[in-house]
Amino acid sequence: MITEAPAPSGSVPGAAQAVRQALDRVRMNQRGYARTRLRASPAVVTRARTDWGLAVLEWIEASVALAEAEDERDPARAASDSRSRRITVETGPVRGRIESSWQRYQQVRKNGGPDQVARARATWREALVDWFQALAEQRAAEDGQRARARQPEPEQAAPPDPAPAPRRDRPRVQPLAAGWTPAKRTSDS
Repeated sequence: MITEAPAPSGSVPGAAQAVRQALDRVRMNQRGYARTRLRASPAVVTRARTDWGLAVLEWIEASVALAEAEDERDPARAASDSRSRRITVETGPVRGRIESSWQRYQQVRKNGGPDQVARARATWREALVDWFQALAEQRAAEDGQRARARQPEPEQAAPPDPAPAPRRDRPRVQPLAAGWTPAKRTSDS
């Protein structure tokens, strides 16, 4: 089971700023990943996907830290104010789990004790991380398919070069015709 990250020492405005900065990094890395995944080498694509993934995980952690800071201040107020900050994700089987854990978290924020709120928040975080892991696996598989499609198949390999490769045991410069000497200059004096 995934455990909840410790809350940063800071206020709600500081945590909100951390979320905005993390989201900016997600967007920046997403654009870079989208550009490289279409034409770069598999190693470069993997690096861009990793950078994007780390940014997404940082954003998830910052979002959970913001929720925790709000809960420390007033969980019931946070539940009524947080509706505009609900995280929505691409469609998929994990989306329902994120939505239901978010709804449960909001209900517990209104009526539950601190331990219940912390458990509901951890469940919401776990659903977000599971969503991202599934998405990252899907993107890695797509990138692998693209890389394989770009590699030429053995029977489609380029035809051999018609000119033979130079042999290393022969001199590179061929001597001129045997017995030839340059013409002597005549001086015009």
